[in-house]
Amino acid sequence: MSYEYARIPLKPGLNVVCGPNGAGKSSILLGISVAMGQAYTERSRRLADLVRWGKDIARVSISFDNAPTSTGKRPFPSIHANTVRLSRYIRRDGTYWFEVNGREVSKAEVEEMLKGVGLNPNNMLIVMHQGMVEEFIVLNPQSKLRMLEDAIGFSEYRLKLQESKDKLAKVLSEEREVQALMAKAEETLNYWKEEYEKLSTVMELKARINGLELELAWSKALGKEERVKSLQALLQRKEERVKLLLERLEKLDGEVVKSRERLSSTRVKLKESFYKLVEYEVGRRLIEAERLKQASKRLAEGVEALIEEYASRMAKLKAEVDALEVKLTELIESYAANKVRRELVAYQREEVEEELKDLRRTVEREVKEYTALVGEAEKLGLRPSEVRDAQLVLEELKVSKAKLEALGPVSEEAEKVYKSYLKTYEELKEKATKLLENRRLLAEEIEARSATWRKAIQSVIDAVNPAYRELLSRVGAVGNVRLLNPFNVDEAGLELLVGFKGEEPRLLDGYTQSGGERAVAVIAFLLALQGFIKSPFRAVDEFDVHMDARNRELVTEAMVNAVSTDTSSQLLVITPSPILPLKTGAHVVVVQSVRGVSKVKLKSF
Repeated sequence: MSYEYARIPLKPGLNVVCGPNGAGKSSILLGISVAMGQAYTERSRRLADLVRWGKDIARVSISFDNAPTSTGKRPFPSIHANTVRLSRYIRRDGTYWFEVNGREVSKAEVEEMLKGVGLNPNNMLIVMHQGMVEEFIVLNPQSKLRMLEDAIGFSEYRLKLQESKDKLAKVLSEEREVQALMAKAEETLNYWKEEYEKLSTVMELKARINGLELELAWSKALGKEERVKSLQALLQRKEERVKLLLERLEKLDGEVVKSRERLSSTRVKLKESFYKLVEYEVGRRLIEAERLKQASKRLAEGVEALIEEYASRMAKLKAEVDALEVKLTELIESYAANKVRRELVAYQREEVEEELKDLRRTVEREVKEYTALVGEAEKLGLRPSEVRDAQLVLEELKVSKAKLEALGPVSEEAEKVYKSYLKTYEELKEKATKLLENRRLLAEEIEARSATWRKAIQSVIDAVNPAYRELLSRVGAVGNVRLLNPFNVDEAGLELLVGFKGEEPRLLDGYTQSGGERAVAVIAFLLALQGFIKSPFRAVDEFDVHMDARNRELVTEAMVNAVSTDTSSQLLVITPSPILPLKTGAHVVVVQSVRGVSKVKLKSF
């Protein structure tokens, strides 16, 4: 800008830059901020505008003391030199680069290096450029609190808390995704569960049908077996009957022969008796005729006796003939009866033998059918331990087939797909359980870290408040620093309250207090933070803007007192006002513009 070249050494403690307006005071702080990586300033919206008119390139360098401290550690531990020189080069076209001890580095490396010592040029509580007092006041409470956390090195609390929240958000996101996946998986699982259950029912019905068909086959075979046995029993009975009929026929044949023989014998006897009877009758008649011829009494008596004897014999013969005739009649009847019975038995035998032939053919056919049924049944499986009536089995088989048909088609992959989705669902369920546990643990972690953050921040504010009140009391004011929404880290904020001229403390804003009062309140807050700020370097441009002479004197004295005992850090303040009498130890940089070029003169008190 207005500097061709300047080398400005700063000392521990208070460094005051003064000089008339337009001399280039603010450019010093601007150069420091740009060297540390700041891109946007109130003076320029483009880095190219920082290049001096007529030049193509600009450079600003900061030299840091990197000697080991009392603890034996260097401020920048990764750099082993006692001096660290940070440079930034800017070209007219807006391009730039950084160098550390002559080695080109990225902006990210610079930011990381400075972060280690708490230097953040974009934090107003560390570097407050011209006009930023008002800008700080109108910041919302949340932004103020975040600046405070960054300045005192408490960003890690929020960072860790945010990491936990990000993890929780990730877990919640994963949980929502898992729940959504579970919902879809459950819907699909329910469908395939129904298909699997249908398939199970189908398989059970098919198994039952197979069992029933096996049972039916064996029932038919066993039914045929019973019929074969029944026919074989009937065949055996028929054969026994034929045998009995043969025996009876033989017996009847014997009886017929005997009857015929007795009949023949009786006929002979009857014939002989009849002949004797005739002979006796002829003899009797001859005797009677003789009697008639002989008239002799003696002879007649002999003839009478002989006639009587003949008559007696004839009577016996007659009785015998009659008996033989009766017997013959009986024998004829017996013979005829036997003959009839014999013919009847012979007929029955022929009839039974015909039945036997038919029955044997039937048995043979039934045995073949039985053998075929057994073969078919054996193809289906072993004989069940219990076989019901074929009709009952057939009825149940019809019902089972009807149920199977009613189920309709079902995928044979249903079981595999169902188990696959079940495994996926169980995995999602297990993952959801783990996520739920992680959510619980993270919620506990967030609560614990929130409590740690709240305690740490509150302890700083509790320590800052007395210093803030004491500084305000020097200008006759009262106030306090307040933590807003401490139990909600995201909504938590920082509020400054101040009251002048006997008023009760009110919220510091851009309307209630005057410009000078606002500047006093902000500087009082910055000085109250002196012991907590991590950065070894702090700067305020136009700290005394709008202040009256008395307040300017009191605030300047407070600044000198605040840094008089601190030899490890530097406070750079810029003022366009005349230098007030300062205590020993203050380092003054006087800036003047000579023919458009800024010149620097050093002065110490």
